[in-house]
Amino acid sequence: MTLNDRLKGLIGLAKRGKYVVYGEKLPFNMKKKKVSLLFLASDAAKNSCSDLMSIVEKLEDTHPIAVIRLLSKEDLGDAIGSAPVAGLGILNSGIAKRIMELEEEINNGQKEQEL
Repeated sequence: MTLNDRLKGLIGLAKRGKYVVYGEKLPFNMKKKKVSLLFLASDAAKNSCSDLMSIVEKLEDTHPIAVIRLLSKEDLGDAIGSAPVAGLGILNSGIAKRIMELEEEINNGQKEQEL
């Protein structure tokens, strides 16, 4: 099992626990400071991400939201069992922490391959 598969598995686990928001509910939950982690698709259009990133920037001092751009729209959709999505938020801080640890592992692996 690859690290990306494990990452998608954690997103799926969060979805089954009802800790995932996407679509129209995502900006609303971000403004309500419920989102701990934001996934933006690596292949999402700049316009799709700009609104969400402006919310992240506004909340930076009071409620920092981590942003991860590792998976494509199709991968994010597969992880939650839906059509491709450009962004999704994780509401549970424990799952978000584990995802960020896994993301760090993935990034460290990529850096080692570059050397």
